[in-house]
Amino acid sequence: MLEFVLSDSLHAEKIHFDDVNSMWRYRHILPMLSDWSPVSLMEGYTPLVKAENLGNTLKFRNLYFKDESRNPTGSFRDRAASLMTTWAYKTGFKTIAVASDGNMGVSIAAYASK
Repeated sequence: MLEFVLSDSLHAEKIHFDDVNSMWRYRHILPMLSDWSPVSLMEGYTPLVKAENLGNTLKFRNLYFKDESRNPTGSFRDRAASLMTTWAYKTGFKTIAVASDGNMGVSIAAYASK
């Protein structure tokens, strides 16, 4: 299992954001990965889409959905697949395996093939 714990001393004003339109613009809050070139297919940085009709029906003035279908394989799982594949390659693993009957398997296959 891959687990990251953010430092208690992490403050927004200290975070440097890269100029890339992917989740990797936030690489600096992952110190162990900050100097690595990511395995990326430009995942993340997906738009918020206003759901006006549903918002009106539910009496919410500002209801938005995060459109994760814009990720490379159409799934929010691409974010984790990019992170896990980057970590695996950079720490010397030559093979990646995942037990999945759905989106995670597709995402890992896409990123591992890169």
